[in-house]
Amino acid sequence: MAIGQHLETYLNEYTPLDEKVNGRIYPMRFPRGTGFPCITYHRITSPSQPDLPVSFPTYQLSVWAERYGEAEEVAELIKQALHRHKGSMGDIKILNATHQDTREDYNEGSELYHFPVDIKIIYREEEE
Repeated sequence: MAIGQHLETYLNEYTPLDEKVNGRIYPMRFPRGTGFPCITYHRITSPSQPDLPVSFPTYQLSVWAERYGEAEEVAELIKQALHRHKGSMGDIKILNATHQDTREDYNEGSELYHFPVDIKIIYREEEE
């Protein structure tokens, strides 16, 4: 399983966040007709260390909500779930996860608040 799928599973299992989004965490985009708030995620950088079996991608977790306060709360819950996380995420050993940035936006087209949260995840790659 790829790190993105492990990230989705980890967030779905974080009870305070799941109580708000009820499993509505999707790669790249949310399905038409989905409820809100929800989260989409995608990798925005994927550097690695050529001499060490370590990767440190940055994922953007986008909160989508109909109300500002909901978007703000869910963004904070993502930060609480991941910032300074060390240990397992599925079968991947996380050395450290750090909150990089949270921004606030309003998408006029969808009439939704959009709060992108950037998280860097440093993890040990599987050795072949």
